[in-house]
Amino acid sequence: MVDNQPESRLSIEASSGQPQSTNDCSLFSIFAPQSGGWFFVYLLGGMLFMRPDMFLWDGGTCRHIINGEYWLAHHTLPGTNYTSAIFNSSPCLTRCWLGDITSGTVFSHYGMTGIVLIFSIVGALGLMWSYQIARARGMGLLAGLLLVLLVMPAVGMHWSARCHVYTYLPFLVLYYLLFVSEHQAWMRATAIGLVMGFWANLHGSYTVGIVMLAVSAAASALQFFIGTKLPIVSGAPEARSRERAVQAFVFLLVGGAATAINPRGLSFYNTVLTYISNPVVLSKTDEWRSFDITAGAGAWFFLILGAITLIAVWKTKGGLKFNETAVMRVYFLASFVSMRFVPYCALMVIPFLGPYWQLWRPKLLASESQKPLEKGLVKLARKEAEIEVNEPKGWKPALIYSVITIAMSAAFISLEMFKVKDFDPTRIPVKLVECLQKENPQGLGFNYDNWGGYIYFKLKRTVYIDDWADFLPPEFIEEYIKILLTQDNWQEIFNKRNFTWVMVPNEAQLAQVLSKRDDWEVKCKDDVGVFLVKKTNPK
Repeated sequence: MVDNQPESRLSIEASSGQPQSTNDCSLFSIFAPQSGGWFFVYLLGGMLFMRPDMFLWDGGTCRHIINGEYWLAHHTLPGTNYTSAIFNSSPCLTRCWLGDITSGTVFSHYGMTGIVLIFSIVGALGLMWSYQIARARGMGLLAGLLLVLLVMPAVGMHWSARCHVYTYLPFLVLYYLLFVSEHQAWMRATAIGLVMGFWANLHGSYTVGIVMLAVSAAASALQFFIGTKLPIVSGAPEARSRERAVQAFVFLLVGGAATAINPRGLSFYNTVLTYISNPVVLSKTDEWRSFDITAGAGAWFFLILGAITLIAVWKTKGGLKFNETAVMRVYFLASFVSMRFVPYCALMVIPFLGPYWQLWRPKLLASESQKPLEKGLVKLARKEAEIEVNEPKGWKPALIYSVITIAMSAAFISLEMFKVKDFDPTRIPVKLVECLQKENPQGLGFNYDNWGGYIYFKLKRTVYIDDWADFLPPEFIEEYIKILLTQDNWQEIFNKRNFTWVMVPNEAQLAQVLSKRDDWEVKCKDDVGVFLVKKTNPK
């Protein structure tokens, strides 16, 4: 025992088994506002009343809203790139029709205030579910909250009012069904089918769920077939390894088949695969590019989470649950290939570490170590053990938190003082578009790609380009980049298009070049960008 060892270590020799769990893994304890209800309320309140524009920084949000509005008006999904002034009749099939309809419906009833409300609830709910799954697996109150503080910036890197944020919830439900749920296999398989079918229609990132199912199945099979021969590689097989391998394979088949239930059937796979393999998407977009430590504080917090997870796996000689550890490893590595995986991986870290904390805490409570790090962990474990004795549980706190949430939401939606009228004007060209509407220049304009959706959203005016780049020819994207950066024969291309106005960020080379020319006039400029109009009779 630790208290018999003066120089105590936290390297738990746990490869032979897992901590015995008497935790409550019921649906109510995990998905209703229980142990994490109080910080859900605080977080939601902060989002709504202190930072209501935190999700409104991405012009791509508008494409989801206008697609939803299109469906409400025509009762069919858009099939062409109707926002484009050049490729108006080209095929353009949304990868997130259900998410688009959700956003469009919310906006049609409650405007931008409703958009802020629904995405704030989803964002806060994702963190609460992650925390409560962890608590159900043995995570302590304070240790879990510390992890939430690390996870929040990592997930927040991709917080915007776009449909991928909706998918954080089915992701966590799928994780629960695979690694936490104690329900019968047929019930879990049915639920996995429903979750994956819903996810596939909600957003094209259902591929993240397919990765979870596939890696879990492969790891379970590997553990069963060669675990006895290579336990270091695949983990020692358990008594139910064969049964679990079969279950994991069935879950993969059911989940994969369910994704085919969508308006376009099997052709939907081609649409999604074309998107995620598009070189423009992979190299030019923030969310799909390879890991970049300059992406903000969230990137550094993600690395800290990765280090903590790596230490936990190392100290337990390969992890407590082989298939779950394999999924975590793949997600972590995938996050370096594409930052799209970062939020999912971060949300998984807290519940993943729950059993590890449950294994270590009794030893920490008995430890008298004077080593600085372990001494701090001992204090943390003892303090949270003291607090958890009086922690409220059951339907009463869930009811209280639910009532508070409903009251806050009703006040935010109904009171004029909280109305959200537009996007964040410090990141989206709100003033410039107002100027465009006032000047109303005729002809084609050159616009920054991420602002194209916003221009159409506000003015219903077709645009040169928006950020749905995968529906545009690669040569056209190269043309756009050449003009924006004033590279090579950009002037020739620019003149050929006969642009009459330009709206781009201030730092764009095109803005700097045209601002100095006599045949272009700056009509409006702010900290976000500049709006220029071509003079009809330049001197």
